Amino acid sequence: MAVAIGIAIGVKNIEDVFNLVGAVASNAIGYIFPCMFYYLLIKYKKKKITPSYYIAAGLFYFFIPFGIFAVITNYI
Repeated sequence: MAVAIGIAIGVKNIEDVFNLVGAVASNAIGYIFPCMFYYLLIKYKKKKITPSYYIAAGLFYFFIPFGIFAVITNYI
């Protein structure tokens, strides 16, 4: 609660907060989380590793810079 109140006091325009949350959440939900969950499920369930396992791991690491780029472009 204190963090939310601190953000509300410190931010002049709520649009900046919505842009930041939207950039992080949309990229994570659309690209990063599905790859990460598939990768982790195969790893922890000790299932047979297939080429899709490596593709999911590669896509996970490939899309992280896009999330960072989305956040940075909101403030440039």
